[in-house]
Amino acid sequence: MLFSTNLENMSIERMMTSAPGSRPKGHGVYVFNRHKYSAKECDCRLCLHYKRKKCKLPKCECIEERIEAVAVGYAEFMKHTFDPIKNNAYQNRFTKYINDESEMKFMLFRGNAHKEMFERAIEKSLNSENSMLSALYLLTADKYLWSKVRCAVNNNDINFSAVRLGNVSTDAYTLYMTARDLYSGTAHITVSDLADTDLITNKMFGILCNAMAIRRYGMKAIEIAKKDGGERC
Repeated sequence: MLFSTNLENMSIERMMTSAPGSRPKGHGVYVFNRHKYSAKECDCRLCLHYKRKKCKLPKCECIEERIEAVAVGYAEFMKHTFDPIKNNAYQNRFTKYINDESEMKFMLFRGNAHKEMFERAIEKSLNSENSMLSALYLLTADKYLWSKVRCAVNNNDINFSAVRLGNVSTDAYTLYMTARDLYSGTAHITVSDLADTDLITNKMFGILCNAMAIRRYGMKAIEIAKKDGGERC
């Protein structure tokens, strides 16, 4: 998804395909089998930069460790995840969305049906790769869409070429094409599309952002959302 030769859109490609916690070339040596921090060890109050009940740094230096330990709030997690996207229109919309508490209440699932269908889908899947998880998250967000796609989903992959959508809603089509992009690396939905409020509603925007976070961090994104109260429908 969002992969193109356009420099503005290439930033998200690097974000999606790089391993969580990795650093760009020239930023030191990557150390394998590093210590996995617990939530207790990642308590911000233990940090030298935490003074007078807040961090003095513009950006947390330990954010990747806090994400791994599920010791970060969902809003901060999302801001960190989408910071690499260098598109002003998208960032303006994302900032408004993330700061709107009324929208954030709906931040993980569209409803109970979405939650239940997604959980059943990942239980049956033997493929726990982030691309699979993010696609299933989107495909199960619409009951009618899922009924059309479910036959193309097996334990290991999704055969999008076998899907015949027929007449579906605009939201369902957006969910489907974004799922296909995140799973296959195609480019049907762009950053500019996401920034367009006439094309994508705020609630749909939130669902798509969640899927992109899952594509980047897998189940950690869902765990952080649930911990921070984002499971509400």
